[in-house]
Formats: sequence, structure tokens, C-alpha cells
Amino acid sequence: QTAIALRSLGDALRFVGDLNQSRTALTSSLAMAQQLQREDLVHTAQLSLANTLQAQEDDDSALILYRTLAQTASQEIQVQALSNQFTVLMNRGQVADARALWSTLQTQFSSLSPSQPALFARITVIQQLIRLGVANTPSRSEQAEQLAIAIQQAQAIGDVRSESYGIGTLGLLYETTGQWGEAQSLSEQALTLAQSMNATDIGYLWQWQLGRIYKALGDRARTPQLKQQHFQKATSAYSDAVDSLQQLRTDLVAVNAQVQVSFQDSVEPIHRELVSLLLDPTRNDTTPDDIEKARIVIESLQLAELDNFFREACLDTESVDIDQLDAKAAVVYPIMLRDRLEVVVSFPNHDLKHYTTPVPRETVETLVDQLRQHLTLRISNRFRPGMARMYDWLIRPMLPDLDANQVETLVFVLDGALRNIPMAALYDSGAKTFLVESFSIAVTPGLQLVNPQPIQEQNLAVLTGALSEARQGFSALPNVVPEVEQIQSTVPAQVLLNEEFTEESFQSALQSNAEPIVHLATHGKFSSNKDETFLLTWDGQLSINALNDVLQVSTLNQSGPIELLVLSACQTATGDKEAALGLAGMAVRAGARSTVATLWQVNDEATALLMEQLYEELSSRQVSKAEALRQAQLRILHDPQFRNHPYYWAPFILVGNWL
Repeated sequence: QTAIALRSLGDALRFVGDLNQSRTALTSSLAMAQQLQREDLVHTAQLSLANTLQAQEDDDSALILYRTLAQTASQEIQVQALSNQFTVLMNRGQVADARALWSTLQTQFSSLSPSQPALFARITVIQQLIRLGVANTPSRSEQAEQLAIAIQQAQAIGDVRSESYGIGTLGLLYETTGQWGEAQSLSEQALTLAQSMNATDIGYLWQWQLGRIYKALGDRARTPQLKQQHFQKATSAYSDAVDSLQQLRTDLVAVNAQVQVSFQDSVEPIHRELVSLLLDPTRNDTTPDDIEKARIVIESLQLAELDNFFREACLDTESVDIDQLDAKAAVVYPIMLRDRLEVVVSFPNHDLKHYTTPVPRETVETLVDQLRQHLTLRISNRFRPGMARMYDWLIRPMLPDLDANQVETLVFVLDGALRNIPMAALYDSGAKTFLVESFSIAVTPGLQLVNPQPIQEQNLAVLTGALSEARQGFSALPNVVPEVEQIQSTVPAQVLLNEEFTEESFQSALQSNAEPIVHLATHGKFSSNKDETFLLTWDGQLSINALNDVLQVSTLNQSGPIELLVLSACQTATGDKEAALGLAGMAVRAGARSTVATLWQVNDEATALLMEQLYEELSSRQVSKAEALRQAQLRILHDPQFRNHPYYWAPFILVGNWL
């Protein structure tokens, strides 16, 4: 019983994305099954462990187990192992090796008694072939024949889920070959079956498929009326798919482990394709409602990405009206699409607008990679041409509207790789100025996650945790001491320095005091992997969850959450395109209303001066947090010793509430 329970736990942990714990549980399950000398338990544990290894991208180890099972296990497990082995080989581009398995798979499929695992294995193999464009060995007709057999067997045993999966996949095959009528009919049948049993986890696939089919029909329509009809059907189908994914977000129990929802393969493309459809420049009749729908979908994508980062639906959201929040702020939603860059902007007291630039996503991401390197070369101005191009794409088209609406603050809801460069350093080559010289700037993962309150009028006080000495393989931060001293000279501050800054002492200080600002001057790293995102203390590392737990102690002992969390010596992981997602995740999960953090580790002296100015602004003037950070950045920007270079001031970003 314990071996079975551990295997079930390992499968559940794999599904929610806790792969290391899944591997541990399944390894224990396998060891226990081997001790009991129960071959059936050994084989099921090996299959589950191989699936987790595959999810961890440890393909070589997974293939060893799959090949072992294909020789030794029961026929039902053999076919699952062969199917998964086939998928791994196809994903690795080892098409010849995968095709060599085809005859073995055919034999297994034909001799196996119908069951849901066997049917799903058969259908998944064919689905993999379709998506990778394999048209021979096996041929399209052979693929269709295998799906027809699976559908018949599913009907014979009354397995509606497998029947829907098979019919929908047959619809995918017809979509691939451009047989739109058959593809539409089959997709509708599959969706009806999925909905009849509330199988949202596969139903969204057929809604997405119908969206693509209707769009293709619209692109081929000969009359404007027919084109519009297909557009409306496509939009409706895509919207239904997004709604289904949101339902799955809060109902993970409903998801069948055999049809896991992949963010990269399904969630992200569905959202992007719907935005592309709503804002399609070739239609020439985009309505304000279309733009508002696109904005909502972009917000939904941001939320889904954070859920994927945390591997759980843990974020509370609420609708926020920007007009009531800040009448001088514009919220900017850039979204990178396959063939273009769209920027949706919410201006105060006006309808949304969108601006289209014909720059493919790949081009934008390549430039971001280059800029991230150039911005950290402090003796070079190689960043300027690239930041000027980015300014021309993101800002210049909306400049007249920004002026007309007297906008003072730009709040960016950034998409993907764009999070890795500071918007403050976008460069106007005509005026020869940086964006921060004209606007206060903030970043938020979405308006739904903003706690819409300005900083409370109270005597500012700071709880500071700081490390100046080298610890745990991280270098010393000698300028942390003057940074802390300057904070103390500006605002009242309690300081935990070096050996005083432990997780226990930090938590104790939060419990006994009610400082509205927490300032952590310590090494930290932001990564697209939640488990590799942390802050350093004297005696260990604070993970995102641990930081959240510690800060919640403070929240429980105050009238409200921490106003401002400052992380002054952190950096995003080198070479990790989605690393800034960890920064956003840290900011959101910490529970503070606002977070100031850095995209890269900054010169110590510049950091100390910037922090001194930030607290001076917050304590002596009635300004927003975004404006306080702007003034602090301008001080460094205009200081001759820092040569006007963004390396010293631009990586400081304000995440969350900018008021």
C-alpha cells in the first residue's frame, strides 16, 4: 500500500510541476516495490518515474527505463512505454529511430485489449506524428486508420473521453491536410463529447482547433460578410478555449494526468493567437470592444504565466479601473506576436487604443538578447541604437496620444523577454533623452494584481536586512555598509547586518515591529525556475515561499501589508530568457504593495546614492513611489562620475503599485 501511495503522490507532484519531489517519491516507491519483489508494482513505478524524468528533460534516463519496460512489463505498460519512447525520440528529432518503433507499436496496438491507457497511447502517437508533419511511414491514411480503430474501440467499451480524444485528433489530421469541412465537423463532434462529461481538460483543445479552422475559413472567404461570420466564430471559439483554461486554473483536480495542460504548447499560443485575431490589421474594422477583449486576454496570459511559474493557482485577483486609480497614468501592454508587435494602451478617461508595428516576435527577442548584453557594458554606448529602435517600436507611435492626455506615468505590463530590459532606458534618438527623463515608470504583471492604494501617510520607517561579507560562495558587498548608514541617516531604520541577518531574526523583527518598508541589501537571484529564485541570509537562502511566509507575519501584525519591499543587490539569472519572471513572481508572492528590485547587480556606490535619494524623496515629499524612483534614477543619470550610462541607474524597477 505504501509503494502504491508513493507512486500516486509522485504522479500528482509531477502534474503540479514539483518535479524534484515527484522524482524523490517515485524513486522511493520503486525501491519499496523492489524490496517486496512485486514485479507489477516495480513496472508501474518505473513507468511513472520515466515520465517524471522525461518532464525534467532527462531524456536519456527516461529512455533507458522505457526500453527496459518495453522488454519486461505487461503488455499494457509495454505499449505506454513504447508510446512515450516514441514521443521522446520525435521531440529530440530522432525521426529515424522513432519510425523504427512504428511496426512494433502497430503490433502492440492490434493485439492489446481496449482500455483507456492503451487508447490514449495509440492516439498520442498519431497526434505526435501529425504535429511534426510526418506524412509517410506511416502515411496519412495509415494515421487516419489507427485513429478510426481507436474511436471504434472507445465506442465499444463506452469510453467517451478516449472517443472525444480520437475524433478530435482525426479533426487535427484533416485540419493539417486543409480539408476544412471534415475538420470542422469532427472537431465539433469531439467538443460535444468532451462537454457531455465536463472534460474541460480536452475540450479546450477542440475549442482552440475550431478557432484555427474558422480563421482559416475566414482567410479564404470570398465575401466580406462571410469573412466576418467566420471571424466571429473564430473569436468565439478562441474565447471559449481561454475561458476553459481559466476554469482549469482553479480546478486542477479535474485534469486527467494523461492530458496535461502545457503552458508553452497550449496556454501561451491560444492567448497569443486570440490577441492576433482580435487586433488583425488586415480587417480594418477593429472595434473598442475588440481592443478591450485583447487587453483582458493579455492580462489573463500574464496570470497564467505566473501560475505556471508557481505551479499552482495561488494569486488572488480583482478588477481595477485605471481611471479611478490614477488619472495621469497610462497602462501599456506590448505583446509580441508571430508576425508583428502590438501595443495596447489604456489612457485615463478614454477608450483603449492599439498600435501595430510589423516586427516579428523573433526579431524583438533577438534585439532584447543583444541589448541585455550591451546595457551591462559600462564603458560602451553600443546599447543606444538598439534602445532607440525599441523606443521607436514601443513608444513613438503613441507619443501624440501621451501628450494629448497629459500622461505623467507609464505602467508597463510587459510580455516575455521584454521584461529583461529596463523600460526607463528606452532612448529617443531625436531628443537624445531616455524615457525616464519624461515619465515616471513602473512595471506590473497585470492590473488585476495591483493593490490600488497610495502609500499611507505615516512616519516612514525601514527594517533593513543586509549582508556585506562574503557568504555561501557569494562575494562580499562592501558598499552595503554605507548604503545602510545612508538609509539610517535619512529615515528611522532597524538594521540586521551580517550575522544578525538570519531568517529567524528577520522574522522576529517583523513580528515585533511595524515598519512599512522592508529593505534587503543582499545577494539574490531571479530565475524562470521558482526553485532557483532566492535571497541570501547569513545562515541560508530565502525562497519565494519562505519570503512570503515571513512577510505574512508582518502583515498579520499590522493594519495592512508592507508598503514597499526593496531588493537592492539582486540580479536575474544570466542566459535565462524568462528570468525576470522570477522577479515578478517574487514581487507578487511576497505580498508587499510595491517592490523595487534590480535586473542586474549594480555598482555598489551608485546603489547607495540611489537608495539615499529614494528614501529622501519618499520621506520629504508627497510623491508617488514611481516618481520617487524616477528622481533617484535621475540623480545617478546626471552625476558625471557615472557617465550617463544606464548600467548604473536603469536596472532598478518598481513592480506593483506605483502610487
